[in-house]
Amino acid sequence: MGGIDKPLVSYRGRGMVEHILDSVPSITKHISANRNIETYADLGAVFSDQEVRQEERLSADCQGPLLGILGGLRRCNSDWLLVSPGDTPELGDDWFMPLLEGGDDELARVIFDGEQQQHLHAFLHKSLADGLKSYLQTGAFQVWRWLEQINAQPKQALRGSEFVNINSLEAMPRSD
Repeated sequence: MGGIDKPLVSYRGRGMVEHILDSVPSITKHISANRNIETYADLGAVFSDQEVRQEERLSADCQGPLLGILGGLRRCNSDWLLVSPGDTPELGDDWFMPLLEGGDDELARVIFDGEQQQHLHAFLHKSLADGLKSYLQTGAFQVWRWLEQINAQPKQALRGSEFVNINSLEAMPRSD
């Protein structure tokens, strides 16, 4: 989107991030953001990649979604962290329900939309934080590879169509 902060782009009259935050239960909402911190702070508890790198003593080269996930795992008030990216505003109010199903041995669960795994729609146990830090320290950054390494269990989405990423202004629905 040409450098635009995607989660703040207006989608059906509100920022995409607002749609996502409204789709989850009323729990503490942590937002990983690296720009427009003040705007995000109106919506939830915000932290940046820089903060996580400093707290975890990680290299400046360490970046990407896994850094945000590590920050969320360290900050969550419960044993579990529900993860969603900021560019999927079509999520229904129950999109995460399949992630809640699983045994005690399933510490990582990820949505499968019927065609592909949605790596950033996940439910992760906070005990995964130290292992994620170690993974990042190796210089690795691929979300799918980390999920594979920790044996994340795929959970069938209720409706696969709600996981569409909005990656361009052209992909935005037209206003009538």
